[in-house]
Amino acid sequence: MRPLRIGLIGAGTIAWSAHLPAIARLRELVELVAITDVRETAAKRAAQHFGCESAYTDYRHLLDRTDIDAVLICTPEFLHAEQAIAAAEAGKHILCEKPMAANLAEADAMLNACRRARVTLMVGHSRRLIPRYQRIHDAIVAGEVGEVRFVRE
Repeated sequence: MRPLRIGLIGAGTIAWSAHLPAIARLRELVELVAITDVRETAAKRAAQHFGCESAYTDYRHLLDRTDIDAVLICTPEFLHAEQAIAAAEAGKHILCEKPMAANLAEADAMLNACRRARVTLMVGHSRRLIPRYQRIHDAIVAGEVGEVRFVRE
């Protein structure tokens, strides 16, 4: 079985703290093919540090590659819809950082693009497994909390 070939869009904090170290630990299963960031120095620095040969400042160059199976979208949420829709149209599977989109219309557009392209879209929302969030969920379900209208961490 060949490794899943990954392209990373956005070489900022979440990429460095979570995604790139995970890719490094999973070298037998995934191969980091290309990195893109609007800041050229950030893209090149991440590529060099994690042994990736290609760095771009425009994510479209990454999506044009035929040797990438899936992308990790690690950019601010106001960019997620545009980038995810473009990735789907390029036939790439997608793991998108949370929050999924800036609004419901963008989230729906992302889902529709992925359905049309028959690619998988996942949203990386790992905090649902943290005990304090599970306790909050349980309290809401048990009726110990009134109607939830807004949540902020």
